[in-house]
Amino acid sequence: MMEILVSLTVSIIYFWLSPISYASEQIIARITPTIWDILIALVGGLAGFIGLQRRQASNIIPGVAIATALMPPLCTVGYAIAHQNLRYFLGASYLFLINCIFIILATVAGMYFTSFSKKMRDYQRPARTYQTFFILGLIAFSIPSFFSAGKLIESSYQRLAINNMIQQELSQVTVLNRQYDDSKKTLSLVVYGQELTSEKLEEIKDRLKDYGLANLQLTIKQIDTSNQ
Repeated sequence: MMEILVSLTVSIIYFWLSPISYASEQIIARITPTIWDILIALVGGLAGFIGLQRRQASNIIPGVAIATALMPPLCTVGYAIAHQNLRYFLGASYLFLINCIFIILATVAGMYFTSFSKKMRDYQRPARTYQTFFILGLIAFSIPSFFSAGKLIESSYQRLAINNMIQQELSQVTVLNRQYDDSKKTLSLVVYGQELTSEKLEEIKDRLKDYGLANLQLTIKQIDTSNQ
């Protein structure tokens, strides 16, 4: 617990004093945990347990496995506190808890299926009611990560479809800038090159449904090349 408090305090101080205030891609990537983060935590916990089972046991493997899983979201929590961003705080805290819980779960599972299992059976097994509540709680705790994974997959397909549409429909111009808002389903493009007539623009918008982008609101701004 002390290590967590020290790491969090250092992170808050760093981001509070740092002149760079914008959120990097690494920070943003840790505010929407998905089911894959759960799998990574499980693998990290198993890797740490396997490292401890070696004849010459070392803290290096479990230390690296735990540090790579716990430190990034913890630092993101520090960033969120320093910049008073509630959304980042909740997302990163959820990822941190996911990693903690499933690393412990993977370690316990490893102990159960190895030489430690006999020692574990010597203790009184918890009542079936507690086991049921634990499993149900674990499932309920994991549900948001499934929704996040679904949204991530949907967003990836959406961006892939947008790239395909641009390559097929706007091959005669150069796209200088694009701004895509996933929540509002809007795409704004700034293009340069051959002039696109109003009929051509309407034709492109009508074809959006062919790329699975029927709900996308497309705006195209052309840079005037007549004076070039």
